[in-house]
Amino acid sequence: MTLVKKLLVNADDFGLSQAINAGIIRAHTDGIVTSTSIVAAGEAFDEAVELAASHPKLGVGVHLTLVEERSVAQPSQVPTLAPNGTLPGTYGQLVKGVATRQIRKRDIENEFRAQIEKCLAAGLKLTHLDSHQHTHTLPSLFPLVLKLGNDYGLRGIRIPRGWPTLSDLAADRFLPKCVLCLLAHGDAICFRRGRCIATQRFAGLFESGDLTEVKLLRILSEVREGATELVCHPGCNDASPRYASWNQRRQTELASLTSASAKNAIGELGIELINYSQL
Repeated sequence: MTLVKKLLVNADDFGLSQAINAGIIRAHTDGIVTSTSIVAAGEAFDEAVELAASHPKLGVGVHLTLVEERSVAQPSQVPTLAPNGTLPGTYGQLVKGVATRQIRKRDIENEFRAQIEKCLAAGLKLTHLDSHQHTHTLPSLFPLVLKLGNDYGLRGIRIPRGWPTLSDLAADRFLPKCVLCLLAHGDAICFRRGRCIATQRFAGLFESGDLTEVKLLRILSEVREGATELVCHPGCNDASPRYASWNQRRQTELASLTSASAKNAIGELGIELINYSQL
């Protein structure tokens, strides 16, 4: 049997802002993006839902969020996670709270369920689960995400495993990303045991926010037989001060994902573009 090179190109942060929504949709209609992950608490969530309905070939998953945004669950349901309706400000604060048990897992489960159920109530046909800053890969949280995936019939789960290369040494937050890779390789045991559906390989972690055309073409040239997920963060110029710091990064990624060279490479390399529903 001949194996096919399959590539799932997922754009994170759908629903965070109108400019990010616009970039993701353009990367889908004019580029190689096949999938996206929606932030239930995003200020442009409602618009993202409408855009998803009008672009049925775009797979949509839930970008489970435990940091930086407001909670979807009521504060009374998540008193140790978001007592004032606001989630922890940083990844480090979240990890410390979970490790010291100051943040209860029950509260995290309540928040995750509220986010998933908000997306389902909006009529979205969900394909998978992943998370903002890959928090779902933490050993104490991944079993919970597996459980939620089973409860809601969402067995597609991102596993951002991979190993850095010498060219990745200059990447932002290199060492934390290496730790994430180690955690994800542990989570992959669940994939091998058939407890979830995921791609065999993952790309784009070390290029996050810096997916230039040159880097994208290198990634495409390295796609092997089987399924690979490529994470990306396209967007248009954002007037919101909360997201303006990534304006150039998102626009660079958008230009790469819609470039003629990237689209030509997909055909020349015999790569089949898919989303999680096709795994």
